[in-house]
Amino acid sequence: MCGSVAAMSCGGCSGFFYCGDAHRLAHWASGGHAARCAAVAAQVRDADALRVRDDVGAFPWLATTTLDVDEGRESRCTALGDAHGRGAFRRECGCDARVPFGALPDDRDARGDAYRDVDEDASTPTTTTRTPPSRTWPELYARLGLPLESRAALALSAAATALFAAEIVEAAEEEPNNPPSPASPRAAATDPLVVHVLGAEKELDQLDAFAEMFHRARRPRLSTERGDRRRRARPVEIYAFGPAISDPTAEAAAGDDATPPIVRVRTGGAGLYHDALESAVAASDEGGDVPRRSRRPITPASVVVAPNAGLAAYAASRWAPTVRLLSRADAPTIVTDYNEEAALAAREAWAAWAARGCERGGGGEREPTVGGGGDGAAALSRVRSNPFRQPMSAAGGRGVATLTCDNGFAFVHARGEASRAAFEAVGFVFDRA
Repeated sequence: MCGSVAAMSCGGCSGFFYCGDAHRLAHWASGGHAARCAAVAAQVRDADALRVRDDVGAFPWLATTTLDVDEGRESRCTALGDAHGRGAFRRECGCDARVPFGALPDDRDARGDAYRDVDEDASTPTTTTRTPPSRTWPELYARLGLPLESRAALALSAAATALFAAEIVEAAEEEPNNPPSPASPRAAATDPLVVHVLGAEKELDQLDAFAEMFHRARRPRLSTERGDRRRRARPVEIYAFGPAISDPTAEAAAGDDATPPIVRVRTGGAGLYHDALESAVAASDEGGDVPRRSRRPITPASVVVAPNAGLAAYAASRWAPTVRLLSRADAPTIVTDYNEEAALAAREAWAAWAARGCERGGGGEREPTVGGGGDGAAALSRVRSNPFRQPMSAAGGRGVATLTCDNGFAFVHARGEASRAAFEAVGFVFDRA
């Protein structure tokens, strides 16, 4: 609560740690812990099982990056192994904490890698057929051609979560039994699959890794044989938004000598998401250039991803307008947070903000669009473990004993039966109003 050394644990759940009785009692009386203590106790009991859920236990180095980090035998720096200080891994410890997000210099090695940490080149996937969305890290590693010994997952959690959500949405759009609707339109092969990433921070120094991972994982989906002719398949556009953006023109791209690139990752706009979209709308209405805040037109999202969002940790003025915008959009949103309690609080905040009304502005002003106009019933999923959480503990200094890691738990807001069914097929459970 205050940043002091926390040596006292809650006697009821052993899940939270405090510097002394004053903060322990404050958390109990006004911080909501009285109502949640029993639930947290269950989370503490289940921590070992949760740690390996979703086949995360397949990584042979998992104990080093979780238990050993939790118990002080390893630091985040040493747990990264040979990947420490390289490429996208540089933001996975505190060594470069003083460097502003997005300001790390390019650090690809001779192979041009942004995220691999093994000496040998990754193998090339041999399949040329379209693959279903990966549901676990081992399935994604197989698509990337990486051995499980690689610690690439430590740098790819946000990117893998975005890929997971994007391909679920894509599968719903392509399902032949799902009739097209405003909430699940039938996308043309040339329509880009568009991902908006909210609150980007360390991801700004991992744009190359985003592009490379999306391209490599989707390579079998990017071209198919039709007789002797090859046809270009659906491109991917990823936009990053957030107050930490200092260079609104930053971007990365990947593709097999394609023009334009198959996968493009861009900064969508500095500042808060709703403000960035409103700026783009205003510029469009005025017939002028997109403002300096955004720098470029923004393609409406197919899916929105908010990694480590911290909805309940920030002032309502920061997230509430964005949640109201997203809650009436057709594009699904997946929200992650570090641990189950944080994700549950975020879901509660989302539900409250969305219920307080969706009206912004007035007088016939055109509002920003995320991806559709909000037709069809919307629903929030229950919180569940994110199969693409970072397999490294982030509990240090947070005063908690429950499973805590980057993008650890997630919930989804989805509109339309087809969209909800697609997420239910991979383990999300929705409470319909």
